[in-house]
Amino acid sequence: MTSITFDTLASAKRMKAKGVKPEDAEAFAEELRVTSETDVSHLATKDELSGFKSELKADLRELEAKMQNVESRLEAKIAESKAEVIKWMFGGFATIVGLLAAILFKLH
Repeated sequence: MTSITFDTLASAKRMKAKGVKPEDAEAFAEELRVTSETDVSHLATKDELSGFKSELKADLRELEAKMQNVESRLEAKIAESKAEVIKWMFGGFATIVGLLAAILFKLH
């Protein structure tokens, strides 16, 4: 653990000299000491964050490529389905027209 030596007495004296109440200066100096002794060794470094950022960007590019692939396949499926629906609609329409024509010829 890397720690920084913090002189609470000197800090409190400086704050008192600036007009801070003695009890407030001492409490604040003590909190600064506790903060300076906090173990920060588990925190990420700038280099680690930069590496993580690069990995995230690469993952994002990969996901975007996969999404484009899925989008292309979906567009192809939609086009196929559209063609199939149109084919069935024209087939049904032709059948109806044929039936109507047969009925009309039968009636005359």
